[in-house]
Amino acid sequence: MRTFSIIALTLLAGSATAQTCSHRLLLSGYFSNNVHVYNACDGRFERLLDTDNRIAGAQATRLSEDGMLYVVSEENGRILRYDALTLAYRDSAISLPAGFGATGMVFNGEEVWVAGYAFNGVRRYGPTGEDRGVLMAPGSAGLAGADNGMTIGPDGLLYVPGYDSHSVVRRDSATGQTIVFIARGVGGLSRARGILFEPGGQTVLVSSEGNGRVLRYQANVNFVGIAISGLNRPTGLAYHPDGSLLVADVSGIRRYDPASYAARGLLADATAGGVAGPTFISVVPTAPTPDLSQIGSQYWVTGLSTAQARQIDIPDVYSTYG
Repeated sequence: MRTFSIIALTLLAGSATAQTCSHRLLLSGYFSNNVHVYNACDGRFERLLDTDNRIAGAQATRLSEDGMLYVVSEENGRILRYDALTLAYRDSAISLPAGFGATGMVFNGEEVWVAGYAFNGVRRYGPTGEDRGVLMAPGSAGLAGADNGMTIGPDGLLYVPGYDSHSVVRRDSATGQTIVFIARGVGGLSRARGILFEPGGQTVLVSSEGNGRVLRYQANVNFVGIAISGLNRPTGLAYHPDGSLLVADVSGIRRYDPASYAARGLLADATAGGVAGPTFISVVPTAPTPDLSQIGSQYWVTGLSTAQARQIDIPDVYSTYG
């Protein structure tokens, strides 16, 4: 008999999902020409992102709103896209000018902004990869060697580290003005790489690869102090889902207390994944983010099907919350 079925389900956080790690750690390896994937819970190496030699000189990795993972491949001048959940390769999203030296990238609305180490500035690209011109002119505010820690701060301004200028510059998109944020060598800054605003947005961490430190500054540019020292070429900075501070260096990904900066040990060992020249950390979910406001509410699944014994096979399903 042909029937119209309506099924109501209650959304609950089950024990099965609790046993599965909800995030992955992605560690870019510049010299290993790949992005190395680790389990975020126990730090186990899981796989290489790409086994077909598409990546050359891995730099920043960024997650887009539509669930795509963008990977900056400096040495062949491309930005590649992968499915963030399955990690399957999709396409080459952007082709960069010869000699540009792409390192960092951020999303700003529909645009992708890309920093160029050799270019010493930032270019803009549209959603289909079209070049929309220069965003930050080469050498603006003394910038030299624009690096992969480029980020948009909580104030909506663009921050770009200068590896060769040992500085950080800031651009206001509303006014088009670029100014010095952290002047050359302030606080001992040497070979600026990663930039990470701390919770609250009043302080910022910058990795200083040249002297093995992570330095802390107030958002009004005053140097606060050395947060972490004794590292071996620190680069990428990120926060773990448990709130820990993550720092990439030659050894892999190290974890620290986010308030005291006390060491919590090596989370992901670079030797386990064969990482050479770690440059950037991303933390990405292993499943779509659930709408927590709907937990405990009804989930409706509707469709036409034929009931056979105790089974209903519904080929075309429509669903909604509430």
